[in-house]
Amino acid sequence: MVSAGAAAVLAASLLAVAGPSSAAPSDPVEVTPSTLPVGATPTVSWYRSAGSEIVRPGQRPVKVAAATAGRPGSGTWLLNARGGWLRHTYSDGTSFVGTNGKARRLGPKSIFETQMVARNGRTFADLAVRYNKSDMGKWSTTVRVRRTHDGKVLRTRTFKQTVVQVRAVTSSVVALDIDYGRGKSTVWATEFWDQRTGRLRVFRQHVEEGAPPVPSFYRPPAASLSHHLIVAQHESAVRDTRTGRALWRTDAGEGVFSFSPDGTRAVTFGDYYFGYEDGVSPRLMRIRDARTGAVLATYHGLFSWEIADSPTEGPIWESKSKLLVVAYDGLTQDDEGYSHPSGPAWIRCTAAGSCARVPIDPLTDYVTIPRSS
Repeated sequence: MVSAGAAAVLAASLLAVAGPSSAAPSDPVEVTPSTLPVGATPTVSWYRSAGSEIVRPGQRPVKVAAATAGRPGSGTWLLNARGGWLRHTYSDGTSFVGTNGKARRLGPKSIFETQMVARNGRTFADLAVRYNKSDMGKWSTTVRVRRTHDGKVLRTRTFKQTVVQVRAVTSSVVALDIDYGRGKSTVWATEFWDQRTGRLRVFRQHVEEGAPPVPSFYRPPAASLSHHLIVAQHESAVRDTRTGRALWRTDAGEGVFSFSPDGTRAVTFGDYYFGYEDGVSPRLMRIRDARTGAVLATYHGLFSWEIADSPTEGPIWESKSKLLVVAYDGLTQDDEGYSHPSGPAWIRCTAAGSCARVPIDPLTDYVTIPRSS
């Protein structure tokens, strides 16, 4: 959370930034999955539990053991890599799954968790938090860049008493959010880690008074190094990574989730009303022009926010103008009077303002996680 003082400073710093047109081309499209027409299955690879296989449009499916592929909410999922997939899991180390469906471990079991696969599919970043056994108040975060086909570690960087989040990965640069204490204040920075020199370059930095950060995970805002677009920590402006210039900023309460594969579109979420125990909140989902912020389409519905813990419920871009996301039909009440979202479904929404149901089961099936852009 940003303090009131920091928010005021941030607001002042953004006054010169031209904001997007906040008015959508039309009223928000209400999204209720059961009322939508049924469209086609995904045009990107996805895991189908019924056949224990990865479906690859235009190619033969790949049989994969259910324990290897995992399922939504399990903490295990597959990320797209060159020549196959990386297996993310919280407890069993990292494995590479080839197009023959066989999984091979990339090194011994460890506490490192796979974060993101680079755009070229050849490398990936993983991360681990280590605590001092004799003093749990002392800890460090280590980030590594490794090869996908054999797991060889190419670069390692350790940050003491620092919270680190991986934002984007290319063959030459890793974007990181870095939070650390400085006296009685906390520094919130977005930095670029050069893979050729090993050096860090501060892109944007904010300092606010308060207790030093503690190890935690949060879903950072969008970044696309290949298309020179990023939202820095504690900011609402989309910036050009080459110049630092602010291109546009989101409306109040709105955050940029990701950019399309070609860097021309952005998907945002905003206007939270309240959350339910199942991690769902009524909200607005907008598709915007990534360079100008112009609103192309606006949707209102019960969209999952489990993406904070697991990326297997989207939104995942299917193309430059279509994305896949899990939405819910409505609410049901339990015996104690608590409301819970019900009727989950995968849907496909477009920049043209239309949605359709996608015939895969969100309780058992998921779209494999795309590479960084």
